[in-house]
Amino acid sequence: MKRLLLVSVLLASCAAMAQTKVFNNIDQTTPWKFCAGACAGGTQPTSYGVYPNQSTPSRDGRSTALQVKGPAWTDVLFIRELGPLNTASNFQSEYWLYLSDSATSIGQAFEFDTFQFINNLSTPNGPQNVEFMFGAQCDYGQNGGVWDIWDQDLGLWMPQYNLPCVSPSRAKFRTSVWYHIVWKLHRVAPGVNLPYGGMSFDSVRITEYGNARNQNTVTSDHTYQVNTVTRAGQLPAGWSDQLGVQFQIDLNGNSGARGYSNTITQWIDQAKLTAW
Repeated sequence: MKRLLLVSVLLASCAAMAQTKVFNNIDQTTPWKFCAGACAGGTQPTSYGVYPNQSTPSRDGRSTALQVKGPAWTDVLFIRELGPLNTASNFQSEYWLYLSDSATSIGQAFEFDTFQFINNLSTPNGPQNVEFMFGAQCDYGQNGGVWDIWDQDLGLWMPQYNLPCVSPSRAKFRTSVWYHIVWKLHRVAPGVNLPYGGMSFDSVRITEYGNARNQNTVTSDHTYQVNTVTRAGQLPAGWSDQLGVQFQIDLNGNSGARGYSNTITQWIDQAKLTAW
């Protein structure tokens, strides 16, 4: 009996492992899609681009630089689709982040999303086409820098005023240092108050490291237990099933003004999504 029980446990464990999908080094993969200007909720950029295989700064010798140049209030969204994975309802999204010095003076927000699109999802109101957008952004326009999370049904950012971007003592990201950010997320089943289901933002861990010469020295390490659910929304007609990640850079009103830069570069390295 004990042997049978052990076999059953091992089989269940193997089945769970088989259903887990890990996407490693997403920053090194292609193709990227873009949503710029009005599409991303801002003014049209002067230029933007994805520049892979950056040796410096980098954690593994191959970071990817996302760059936006533009006038005031320019926004650009960088999208990486990974293919459909409708069976997954739990996600861990992690990435290393490094910002150019200009981010402090002309940065408005830095957005990091995990998304899942599912057609014909079973809901209390019958099959629905659903968009789960686990959107999170470090919003410098709120209290100097707090995390916002996204409500897809309302189409609104929900500021989390008790969650400064780095730690209770630091609102903004430092520039020219590495951050390792890990979001734990899960999908919530549809119900009375969640007609399309929901997105649960479980926790976020932000680890700050030293400068390029001391990039393995931890200078700050903080985990927030977020435990907040927002509502999923209806998937636009014609959109296919899909899973992916995306990064958005928003410039503020100082961009391009006298004495200010008009360009932000954001390096992403070792971006990883685990889904199960």
